Amino acid sequence: MKTYLLFVLVLCCCGMNIHCKTGKRTGSANISFTMEESEERFCIFAGYDPANRKKVELVLDKYLRESNDPSFVNTELDAEMTLRNRTVFHIEHSSGELKIKLDKDKNSVQTLQTFKKMAEELKGSIL
Repeated sequence: MKTYLLFVLVLCCCGMNIHCKTGKRTGSANISFTMEESEERFCIFAGYDPANRKKVELVLDKYLRESNDPSFVNTELDAEMTLRNRTVFHIEHSSGELKIKLDKDKNSVQTLQTFKKMAEELKGSIL
């Protein structure tokens, strides 16, 4: 009985972590978009058709780039970034894949809202 309850608990926890997930296949590209939010973090995970790379990078520039900052266009990253407005996040980006992790304790509520808006726009450019 304890094993069964533990199994159900694990399934419930896994289900609660995934707030939005959509997946489909187009050609050889695995297209998916997931946002996850917990007490500590807000995360974006995306697998997209590499043909949409420019769209994704333009959305990143729109939300994360300030006037003299380097562009996200034509870049591959795996870095902990701190923006001029003190936003801190981890980003992994290569053609067809994007992962962003925002620590809520290190960022403002306004920053979280901006990342949620960015996530919605990324979703629209990927799916």
